[in-house]
Amino acid sequence: MTTKPAISCVALLGLLSTGCSRHLSNENLHQVHDDMSIKEVESILGPPTTWDDHVQIPRQTTVKVTRYDYIQDGKTVELIFYDGKLVGGAGAITGTFAN
Repeated sequence: MTTKPAISCVALLGLLSTGCSRHLSNENLHQVHDDMSIKEVESILGPPTTWDDHVQIPRQTTVKVTRYDYIQDGKTVELIFYDGKLVGGAGAITGTFAN
């Protein structure tokens, strides 16, 4: 009787761990558009593989620049955010994923 709950826990952990990772495709990449927030992008693509925050000071204003990299199967997609918003539409996205 105690083996069933143990097996159920292992199965549940397996489902939870696979639910956290996403297979990135050009289809979900095309859902990302200009002026989306970081949270909106993450809701579609999931968390980035790597990211970098740095501050850029052009003239008199301070702009927070964030770069997100999504890496899968040796391919990288880079997204650039200014003050938490994706900029440049499709131009802000460099790279593609294999479907």
